[in-house]
Amino acid sequence: MKSDLPMMPIGEVRYRERARVRGRVRSVRITPFGDTSTLEAVVADDTGGILVVFYGRPKIGGIDLGRRIEIQGMAGLHRTYLAVINPEYTLLPAASTRWQGTRIGHGLRRMTCPTAR
Repeated sequence: MKSDLPMMPIGEVRYRERARVRGRVRSVRITPFGDTSTLEAVVADDTGGILVVFYGRPKIGGIDLGRRIEIQGMAGLHRTYLAVINPEYTLLPAASTRWQGTRIGHGLRRMTCPTAR
């Protein structure tokens, strides 16, 4: 992925701003969406986590627990969570240490709709 957008910590990603981040896939799930399925993954670094959503894609080769990934796209909302929808992504080489994720919560930030009062 070629980009002039600077890399940022996941904890600094803001709603409706373009973001480019790196982290590890902490969880993956497939959810129904209309007549198809959607892949949802939480990508996290030391500063937090962000939901990454791929509409209409129930499986993407290489997006597995513990995989390092770089994503880029517009931050928005998905089920009240800060998310990047259908981002550009690059799978990164595996690190030399084995990652194991068991933490609940994944550092996701729940958002409220800015127009709802």
